Amino acid sequence: MPPIAIPIIAAAALAQWLVFAGIALFARKPRGLMLSSALFAFAWLAIFGGPLMKHSNVTQASAMSTGSGATHGSCASVEPGMTAAELTAKVGAPDEKRPNDEARGPGAAIWIYRDSRCAVHLFDGKVEALD
Repeated sequence: MPPIAIPIIAAAALAQWLVFAGIALFARKPRGLMLSSALFAFAWLAIFGGPLMKHSNVTQASAMSTGSGATHGSCASVEPGMTAAELTAKVGAPDEKRPNDEARGPGAAIWIYRDSRCAVHLFDGKVEALD
């Protein structure tokens, strides 16, 4: 749906509801009020429900993907004291590298392997811990 169509549909849905619901209230016809409210709800779901569902699917798809599409070795082979080069050779390149300077000081980093479901904590290029 083009971005300009969203406010137009929302305004039309609100206008229809105000007009027809007002007429139904003054004429004391609850059926007209219910029909107008149902049309308003349908339009509102069409406007905001679709983008929410698309966002939900994208979030699930990105959570399941590894980002780079690469598969990694097992984090069970990681041992404290390994260098970053040894880690890369055994497990592969990480999906994400996060600096951890604020918590552990300069030279600290976290390498995240999504498909192996582990995070390796490095300090000055050597493995310290594994989550």
